[in-house]
Amino acid sequence: MTAASVDESTNRVSQGTAFLSGVLAGMVSIAVMYSLRVAQVGIFIPELAVGALVNATPGNIESFFVIQMGELAKYTALIVATVVYLVIHGAYGLAIPAIQRHSGRRFVSVGAFALIPATLDLLVFMPLFGAGLLGTATAAGWVGASVNTTVSSLVYSGTLLFVAADFRVSYPERLKVSRRTFVKSVAVLVLGLAALVYGLDTLVLGPSRTGYKTIAELFANEVTPNDEFYVVTKNLIDPTIDAGGWNLKIDGEVSSPLSLSYQELLARKQTELYVTFECVSNEVGGGLISNAKWSGIPLSTLLSEAGVAQDAGYCACACEDGYTEGIPIAKALDPRTILALSMNGQPLPKSHGFPARVVVPGLYGMFSAKWVNRITLVKGEYKGYWQQKGWTNSGEINTTAIIRVPKDSSVSGPMVSIGGVAFAGVRGVSRVEVSTDGGTSWNAAVLKPPLSSTSWVLWEYAWSPSRTGRYRIVARAYDGGGTLQGAKPAPPFPDGASGYDTIDLSVSL
Repeated sequence: MTAASVDESTNRVSQGTAFLSGVLAGMVSIAVMYSLRVAQVGIFIPELAVGALVNATPGNIESFFVIQMGELAKYTALIVATVVYLVIHGAYGLAIPAIQRHSGRRFVSVGAFALIPATLDLLVFMPLFGAGLLGTATAAGWVGASVNTTVSSLVYSGTLLFVAADFRVSYPERLKVSRRTFVKSVAVLVLGLAALVYGLDTLVLGPSRTGYKTIAELFANEVTPNDEFYVVTKNLIDPTIDAGGWNLKIDGEVSSPLSLSYQELLARKQTELYVTFECVSNEVGGGLISNAKWSGIPLSTLLSEAGVAQDAGYCACACEDGYTEGIPIAKALDPRTILALSMNGQPLPKSHGFPARVVVPGLYGMFSAKWVNRITLVKGEYKGYWQQKGWTNSGEINTTAIIRVPKDSSVSGPMVSIGGVAFAGVRGVSRVEVSTDGGTSWNAAVLKPPLSSTSWVLWEYAWSPSRTGRYRIVARAYDGGGTLQGAKPAPPFPDGASGYDTIDLSVSL
């Protein structure tokens, strides 16, 4: 049987068949678009859609989803956006009957039909999602966006016309889709999506609380390995930067603007400092806090070379991924604030801002901008990416004590070791207290001297429980000035979480 010998009525397809053919071709096309995006060539429409959604979401609502779902929130949004985009490609497939009428000009049809998704992507979806007409506002620019979109659209059209259409013409009975079959297919798609989200829950989230079995294990992790250091990013795909073509510009309210290459920065004398980072969205007792040794150049040195104007109020940091952040000029000139080039003796990992990031001790992690490529000094106050969504612009880290030992909720023996970390930014920690009766009475913990004035303090408390049973363990800290941390529970948004860390512990003597 050939395409020419198939009767027109026999060859007529149902809308369900056309739609599923479009979905099949869409899977191939979207895979190509995503692969090009990962290779830093062009854009990925679902990613742009999620970015637009995140940008339009108020900070308090976004904070709720981040707290409830962590990194899974944005990956779930990406999956949903991709499925919607796939459904749109299924809708494109409804044009198959019209295509079949022109099957004699198959190659012409491929090019012509590719115009439908390409035009909608470039002229509708990209402007709608804030990427500009033809993708001019993306990192790929209009050329990269156009090439990516054109290639993926041609792949879609070619797959649809040469694979789906050919199979249907040769075997018309095999792809007739009844309403029941169509509903079953949609159900399978939904169940598959649910399974994928469930799988990501295990893959992405992991445990919300970091714990150790012994005090020795806690102390051994005073410096967080690079691959265990917490990561928070607004991106679905972080930028990959060629250090050879990268440079840092310092301009704005300065007398002598600077442009420095990566090699020029590496050749300068490096300052090393242990600095603890904590994410502003970290919950009480949460795991979004880590400590590392950062090496780089004091930002004050670079700013002094540029000549800071007297009326400069903030350093506005711009980054390769479109992120922005403002640092008060007083913080920027603090000798402990550095432009970091390495982390724990290694070049910055990609996920931590290679080739350079700002490290601002004492402020929440969002102020330590990654992948920074420009620092512009501006007059007055500057609000960065997260501040425009309602998060704090002062950024001073709240005092906190976190329980990390014991790891398990049940322990045995006459002696129980309790330990953890305490942090109050650059204010330091003067005292940590532990309660084993839910906060009725308090006992002082033993503090380990910190690695620096900008790193967390490790603490331990040896406890001899009087009986077998269940206990509520609570920890609290005082900053270097003797001020007790806030006891009243508060969510992370907008100024960072507060309250005492608490665990329930079953003890067997």
